Amino acid sequence: RVCVQAPVGPTTVDRLQRHCGRLPTVRFGSTETCLQVMGTPLYLSESERLDAFKAGWDHVFGGQPQTGYYIGRPHPPYTECKIVKSTERGQAGYMVECAEGEPGQLVTRGGNIMKGYVANPEATAKAIHDGGWYVNLGDVAFWLKNGKDGGRDFYWLSRDSALLIRGGANYSYEQINTELAAFVARQYGLPEEAVAVAVVGLRITSEHEDECCVTIELNTPEAKAKSAEIESTFLKHAKKGVSKGAKPDRVRVAPLPRNFKGAVLVPDLKKVWAELAK
Repeated sequence: RVCVQAPVGPTTVDRLQRHCGRLPTVRFGSTETCLQVMGTPLYLSESERLDAFKAGWDHVFGGQPQTGYYIGRPHPPYTECKIVKSTERGQAGYMVECAEGEPGQLVTRGGNIMKGYVANPEATAKAIHDGGWYVNLGDVAFWLKNGKDGGRDFYWLSRDSALLIRGGANYSYEQINTELAAFVARQYGLPEEAVAVAVVGLRITSEHEDECCVTIELNTPEAKAKSAEIESTFLKHAKKGVSKGAKPDRVRVAPLPRNFKGAVLVPDLKKVWAELAK
């Protein structure tokens, strides 16, 4: 009942409870951290841990759903973790802790952290910052105060390659995709299943902030008939009708690049937008 390499959502928890009568034990870490920096605390009861899982699934921040997957707590005094606004030296919010529920970069330190990359001091300096903080996990997460014992529970949100940074705040692609897809369906009178949206953040006109580049895929004849209208009016309508973090800067209507499982290929999408921005 130990889960690795994947977020633990409601379906997994439900299956394990039905077939095994137990909750999964989640462990979180990476190769550079000697595998584990945190895990679901076994000193909490089954019901208390289930409540912690549910708190992440139901989480809302800034008025928008932010589904998080419970990854537990650090192991003091051996491992320490926190969520920060930025891990880029010289950038606003560098190593500044996020508020409760606010998405940010997950960083960690402890005696378990590697000493460095062999014969590569430059890579080591990028990965391990002052105070011994390892900043290369590459994960976006948030924390919530546990209502039972007051402990700080951590939740995985996404990889930081799926993070848009603007106005000193972090927004997950998933969060923006969900909001914009619902907006397109509502604004243009389409069923939600007729629309798919994928955003990427690119620093095109600024060295510090991402532009929100939106690709809209239309999947029914009815939706495709509105392609020209959507492409020409979406930016104007969306700037007035969506949250601050989801406001789009650029839009195109086109099929989304996907793998054989149907997942959007974000790197391919970034390449397309980088070419269009030239």
